Amino acid sequence: MKKIVFLFIFLLSTFNGYSQLDSSFFFTPSPYSATFYGQAQIDGLPADSNDYIGAFDSLGNCVGSVQLVVNNSTAYINLVVYGDDPTTPNIDEGINNSENFFLKLFDYSESQIFDYPSSDSIYSFSGWQNNNGAPLIGYNSTDTIYNFITCNSFSQNYITTCDSVVWNNTTYFISGIFSWVGTNTEGCDSTAILNLIINNSSTSDTSVTACDTYLW
Repeated sequence: MKKIVFLFIFLLSTFNGYSQLDSSFFFTPSPYSATFYGQAQIDGLPADSNDYIGAFDSLGNCVGSVQLVVNNSTAYINLVVYGDDPTTPNIDEGINNSENFFLKLFDYSESQIFDYPSSDSIYSFSGWQNNNGAPLIGYNSTDTIYNFITCNSFSQNYITTCDSVVWNNTTYFISGIFSWVGTNTEGCDSTAILNLIINNSSTSDTSVTACDTYLW
């Protein structure tokens, strides 16, 4: 009885996670496939275990998606990319050898979808071939990192200096917390915070009257 209860809880939690997945990540499997390996990051940080990664054809059809597996703070990709089944001409299950595919990541916590590497610069993957689910040649290393750039950026800067400092074309003479809002290299909003400590240099005057020589 315990085994049945545990199995039910597992299936319920799996269904709940899948039910939150964006419907664009739903796909139809076929007998033709190859597996894409790597690591997924978002803005240089490991993606979450609730996140999904998917492969898409040029028409935007999902040709395979999978939940990421996190181990030792690394989000691993084990994505089966499906090929089109010629016996079902009315269904587009996947891609063929001449088609490229694209990666998208579904951020579960933000309920957002990100293109690889960014929405402004989408990378096209080539070289898919059916090998019955075996590793896809050229994309078979779990050490390869695929970093999804979410466009908007935020950074913290800590500076301790004397008298003054120039930061983002502005000169600061006093300690404090300052912000700068501009545009990053992706053309999106960028916010930077400066945590500044200014130490003022010291001066002193010394008057001396001496005969012949004086060492100072």
